Amino acid sequence: KLSMKKISILLLLPLTAYYLLPADLFAQQIQYNNQYIVNRFSLSPAFAGNSGYFQAFANYRKSWMGVPGSPEIRGVNANAAFMGNMGIGGSIHSEQTGIFRNSSISLSYAYHLKLNDAQKLSFGLGAGVLDNRIDLSGSKSLNSGDPLITSNQNVRSMVFNANFGMVYKFKALNVGVALPQLVPSKSKNDAGTLYTLKMHNLVHLSYLYDINKDWQVEPMVVLRKTASTDLFYEAAAIGKYKEMVFAALTY
Repeated sequence: KLSMKKISILLLLPLTAYYLLPADLFAQQIQYNNQYIVNRFSLSPAFAGNSGYFQAFANYRKSWMGVPGSPEIRGVNANAAFMGNMGIGGSIHSEQTGIFRNSSISLSYAYHLKLNDAQKLSFGLGAGVLDNRIDLSGSKSLNSGDPLITSNQNVRSMVFNANFGMVYKFKALNVGVALPQLVPSKSKNDAGTLYTLKMHNLVHLSYLYDINKDWQVEPMVVLRKTASTDLFYEAAAIGKYKEMVFAALTY
């Protein structure tokens, strides 16, 4: 069964990228997106197969039209249930923002443990590779006298990535934690500058209210944090009509 057609209205969409930055300055940041409004698998591998059927999603986004180097994102992902209490999934993602060009591919597995009629505990694990590039060779706007810039022209690094997720469900309540970059990975360019993937911490909480047989509303909060960044939070109110039309306000 394919995922039904969904329409979403998204406001105030925060966005960053898979930037590789020198390790002594910043931790690498994963992309912030709110595709989870209709696709919970994009939030955590523990949601693979959680719906009980096959789901596939494709997304494209171009921000700041007309601005050179503005973010452009493409991606596809899918997940499905199998053997009753397990799920599998996969995703392919690419992103370009100015001098940063990044792509990733990953596979995920989830196990759903039914505790009783009202409770379920899900675990998910994913693994894949990230291909990160920084191309300064064609840039004319940056200060070429900066040694950090001149030493990082045409940097490319492919690193292993793993992610973990766990979701506890009690009736209409979902509480989960995820580690999108479970394994810190490091690489060096030809100039010896060290780049690293830092582990991220993510917590999400939601509750689905049934208004009537056709309408539902789901408040949701997502918190994100790394060791070297401030706490980032998102709040959303998601309206659903017959699981076919989705409208959301996000902050």
